[in-house]
Amino acid sequence: MHKPFAVLFSILFVLKSISAQEALFIPKEGQWEKEFTHKTPLKYGALFFKENSIQFVLKDAAQIDDLHGHDIHEAGLSHSPERLKFHVLNMEFIDAKKDHAIGREKVLFKHNYFTGDDPSKWRSGVEPARALQYQDLYPGAVLHFSTYDRLIKYEW
Repeated sequence: MHKPFAVLFSILFVLKSISAQEALFIPKEGQWEKEFTHKTPLKYGALFFKENSIQFVLKDAAQIDDLHGHDIHEAGLSHSPERLKFHVLNMEFIDAKKDHAIGREKVLFKHNYFTGDDPSKWRSGVEPARALQYQDLYPGAVLHFSTYDRLIKYEW
């Protein structure tokens, strides 16, 4: 009698853990080709940290949810998969020096990237961080990003 409840509790705990995954700052170490130093994957997009700017790529949440669907027969009924909607916002630090963001508060695990057929682009042991810092965008100013309760916070 207690076994079904234990299994149900375990499933709910795992689902809660997956949905509550924290945002992390992942350094680019050759696993991606675009020009940025760190990436933060989001449920509906990503943040890309560059030398003196940040790019926000946001997907249409309703469209992505529809494409995934809860039932295989419902997925993609109201949106064409050939036309995905995105919003891209670039936030540039005007008159700032080029500064590479540095990951802080490394996590205890590592990411591995074995995508594609080219082993020279595979990366293992990539260390994500819970915080990211620009040290020298402007004289005497430090820009610090951190995660708190699945949210991303920044402060100067």
